[in-house]
Amino acid sequence: MVGLSRADTEKWLYLLNWSKQALADGPNLAVDPGAAPVVERDIRRQRMLTDADMQEVIEMYRSGKTTRQIAEATGAHRHTIANRLKAAGIKLRRGKISNGEVAKLIRLYESGLSMAAVGERLNLDAQTVLNYLRKAGVPTRDTKGRATE
Repeated sequence: MVGLSRADTEKWLYLLNWSKQALADGPNLAVDPGAAPVVERDIRRQRMLTDADMQEVIEMYRSGKTTRQIAEATGAHRHTIANRLKAAGIKLRRGKISNGEVAKLIRLYESGLSMAAVGERLNLDAQTVLNYLRKAGVPTRDTKGRATE
């Protein structure tokens, strides 16, 4: 089963009613193709990203925003954002990291590195590092290096 948008549903209902009326008028009805309703597709033109836009996109991505969030903010498609980031030499983050990478993240943090430093080494945001540390039950430190509760 396929879900339709409200606009598409209205277009299909219009066409269905139009075709029922044409059939009701008789089997010998010569249907003029020009009389058929014209249904326009809802096509959105993708926004072109300038070099200045790309600098902003790179900053947003490095600050921890996802490609989906950046796409919503810029009006470009998320695949365009991802492709342009790759073309700019930016390594894209993954949705989740492996158990081995979580273990490495924990080892790096417990060795004394800050969450930001761990994130930089693993291409993750500091908040993402904190989330994995909390999930693993690792005690965290404040910005002065003191244990937090």
